[in-house]
Amino acid sequence: MSITGHYINGIAKQPLSHVGTTQTPKVLVIHYSVTDTVAAAVTALNAANLSYHILIEKDGTAYQTRRFTEHAAHPGLSNWKAQSDVTLGSSLQRGSVGICLMNKGYAYGGSASAPGKLIYNPDDASMQRWEVYPAKLIASCNKIAEDIIKTYPIEHVVGHHDVAIMGKFDPGPLFDFTPLHDMLASPSPLGFKTKVKSPGSPLTVRRLPDAGSASVTTLNHGATVHIRSIAYGPKSACIHPSPGTRKRYLTRWASVDVNGSDTHAGFVNMKYLRQRRSLRRWLPIFEGASMAKMNISNAGLKELAGHEGIVQTRYQDSVKVWTLGIGHTKAAGPPDPKTFTGKLTLDEVLDLFKKDLKSYVADVNSVLTVTVSATEFDALVSFHFNTGGIKKAALVKSLNAGDKKKAAAQFMNWKSPPSIVDRRKKEQKLFADGVYSNGGKATVYKADSAGKVDWSSGKTVTL
Repeated sequence: MSITGHYINGIAKQPLSHVGTTQTPKVLVIHYSVTDTVAAAVTALNAANLSYHILIEKDGTAYQTRRFTEHAAHPGLSNWKAQSDVTLGSSLQRGSVGICLMNKGYAYGGSASAPGKLIYNPDDASMQRWEVYPAKLIASCNKIAEDIIKTYPIEHVVGHHDVAIMGKFDPGPLFDFTPLHDMLASPSPLGFKTKVKSPGSPLTVRRLPDAGSASVTTLNHGATVHIRSIAYGPKSACIHPSPGTRKRYLTRWASVDVNGSDTHAGFVNMKYLRQRRSLRRWLPIFEGASMAKMNISNAGLKELAGHEGIVQTRYQDSVKVWTLGIGHTKAAGPPDPKTFTGKLTLDEVLDLFKKDLKSYVADVNSVLTVTVSATEFDALVSFHFNTGGIKKAALVKSLNAGDKKKAAAQFMNWKSPPSIVDRRKKEQKLFADGVYSNGGKATVYKADSAGKVDWSSGKTVTL
């Protein structure tokens, strides 16, 4: 086998209804299907709008659903060896390849099963026997994984159970990762490095992510650990005080490596780990931490100015309120447009506009429980400045639930009056694709001495 045009040569294509966006794969995630056949898996995936890149039958027959450079909706809420910005909605689905093996896991009721204990929850009575993976299936999986690892900058090969601890349990303890790990060009990078902060007594490393679980070992104050993955649990155990509703919730418990061997040593409560100033944005690590507040970028500020238009002298708006620059009124603070007699430069207009946006920026920050990119944040601020609806918009609920595709579509729920549709489409494009539509340009309008503006003519300028 080999890869041409991001497809494995010689295996059949099996399209799925879910359509992804462009990615560069760096993580390979192994799953099982909880079905006996690819046909059954395809039906279930299409019904849920989920996807993997590769599906493999028990006899080793493989199917590819999309290019490896198109993301698939396979790991859901997940995290792995993150260095920053782990949030309630974090997911590895962008930047990863998903291989799904036909296997029923611990739900298997047939004779081809064997005992096994998953390292993250070894005592669960329902997970003591697992369906065996046939040799032909494993051979097919390993060969496909080898081609992927040779072609793309893959740094990690993991199971779904590694990246969604206590939330997912596939591919389970009977899948041997050793051959896949041996294929990597260099050892996988270790997780986030920090130190134990427990000066009064040693920190207990637990068998399970629970304070009542048995002790595996203890670590002294100052000992170095690497965080591999943060465990999931019920809403009552969530690290965030207002997590909303989601399929699983980040807890305060993390799987750690304690000796640099890149192995799971047990679980520690992250409130006993030292905070690093450079990582205050990393929400779950430290008890009481909160996400860093974002601000609109300069590009976002110019984009929003392009939507609004500029008047460099004082003018009266449609309801006869004295205004200046980009919608600045006396209520927003000095200067008072009514008594302002000068002319602002374009830089002064933008500086004043950025000050006036502070309350809108704060509103957007207040509703987010997930990390967003700079372009996504800029789009949200623009939307809120125009509508004032960020606190009740359905797109925020979708975004906080981890469904950015749905959130992007819901920008178009706000398209009244019809003249606003073009702007809303630009905000949607900025949110979904990271594309600024106005090119850093805005229209400048002139006002006469009485404050009347001719909105029908203006001059386009580059900000």
